[in-house]
Amino acid sequence: MLYHNKNDRNRRSDVSRETKKLSMEEMLGKYKLHSNENLDELVKTDEVKLSKEINDKNCALRQLEGQDLEGLAIDELEHLENLLQGGLSRVLQTKDEKLKNEIFNLQLKGARLMEENKLLKEQA
Repeated sequence: MLYHNKNDRNRRSDVSRETKKLSMEEMLGKYKLHSNENLDELVKTDEVKLSKEINDKNCALRQLEGQDLEGLAIDELEHLENLLQGGLSRVLQTKDEKLKNEIFNLQLKGARLMEENKLLKEQA
């Protein structure tokens, strides 16, 4: 671009800066607008996904409780049966361990009481 004088060059430079400034402000405004729209869409998408996940988990829980089984195929029922058997096995194992610990602790307590009783008889 050819400039006729220094003032002309400065005016054009100022206009160019103003245009760039407005363009940048406009771009930022558009970006913010689209960002908010995208954020709203993401939030709605997440809400839909989470709602579906909650419904799926509630359905699975009802099935584990023995409800809503009518629509399940045989392989789905077998899978549910295996899950329940595995869970029951772990429950029984934990129960057995606790009962064994309780029996052991009661045997120790019984032995201490017998020892105390023996000492009391010797003192009498």
